[in-house]
Amino acid sequence: MKDCIFCKIVAGEIPAAKLYEDKRFIAILDAFPAVEAQFLVIPKAHVTSKFTDVPDHVLAEAMLVAKKIAKHIDTILKTRSYVVIEGVDVPHLHIKVYPSQPGKPLVLGPTSNADSDKLATLAEKLRL
Repeated sequence: MKDCIFCKIVAGEIPAAKLYEDKRFIAILDAFPAVEAQFLVIPKAHVTSKFTDVPDHVLAEAMLVAKKIAKHIDTILKTRSYVVIEGVDVPHLHIKVYPSQPGKPLVLGPTSNADSDKLATLAEKLRL
């Protein structure tokens, strides 16, 4: 889709701190994180963000990718990841994963734009 920010990231038109990539999905660090290492799993093909219209196989594959990366990050950072299926602000299916420190409540509130250099350094550390 021409005006979709995630389609532009997939096409390489907009830079992103990539954690993972395969034939069908990419995972990037969120540019507006609520917690450190928050990441998004995005289908490379434009997929609707209307949850009930997402093809079952796409949803299942996206969740398995999110799980694989979350396990990797949780091991490195000693976190416990939580998942939200998104699509409110960007009409392209994406799964948000929030690695949270054990014993620390996960509070999702206003976020600020993350420093791109810091995201690149973190992505290098966490890349799968």
